[in-house]
Amino acid sequence: FENQDGCLRNVLAFHRLWAAFCFEDFDLAGTLVQDIQDINQTNRSTFLVLRCALLEGLTAFTLFQKNKSRKWKAHATKITSQVHVWVKKGNVNCNHMLLMLEAEMAVLKGEKELAKQKYDEAIKTSGRFGFVHDRALANERAGEYMLK
Repeated sequence: FENQDGCLRNVLAFHRLWAAFCFEDFDLAGTLVQDIQDINQTNRSTFLVLRCALLEGLTAFTLFQKNKSRKWKAHATKITSQVHVWVKKGNVNCNHMLLMLEAEMAVLKGEKELAKQKYDEAIKTSGRFGFVHDRALANERAGEYMLK
């Protein structure tokens, strides 16, 4: 029962993270990211793990840009590396997520052309694979970046 409780706790925490991210409450999202660190153990092999990685990564990038905390940069790098491993292992559901996270990393490094290229690829790839919500999210993140 203990594992089932952890699984349910993480499902609820994920949905809270999603809502906090959507409503741009990144401080709450950051707190929730810290609360669901064991999601790979409790919710192994579920789509929730992939979705959580994307939201964790984007939250970490956003909080690093906001606070300049090395903790968030390290977490963003860790999540990007994990998604990269999933893509290398052949998980096609993660291609657009990796491109989005790579675009965010390019933004942090000040690589404007690479960031634009990665956002464009993320938009195309997410649309091609039917991830319409992620396509919208990639468009939103790219638009925000271009307006800065």
